[in-house]
Amino acid sequence: MSVVIKADTNELYRKVLSIKETAADIHQQLLNISGLMSDLGKYWQGDAYERHKTSSKAIVEDMIPIVAMLETRPEQLFKMAGIYETVEDFNKREAASLDPNVIE
Repeated sequence: MSVVIKADTNELYRKVLSIKETAADIHQQLLNISGLMSDLGKYWQGDAYERHKTSSKAIVEDMIPIVAMLETRPEQLFKMAGIYETVEDFNKREAASLDPNVIE
């Protein structure tokens, strides 16, 4: 009797880790953008700088809540992957304990 696993928990863990790492990278890049804008103010002054700074700040402010959500979701997805893993392990044990002729 072959056992078919419907959820690949290793793939779930890999994807969740990828999401978590990507969200952390985006967050860091947003902080870098904010830092660069502050540093540019030392060299670039005037209306053009102020408009660029305001525009960049608005983009960063819009993105921070989205990135924060992406940073919190992986914990929930890790829990979900753990549940899948527990259920699939149980299903494998149950399937292995059945008589091979049970379906006939």
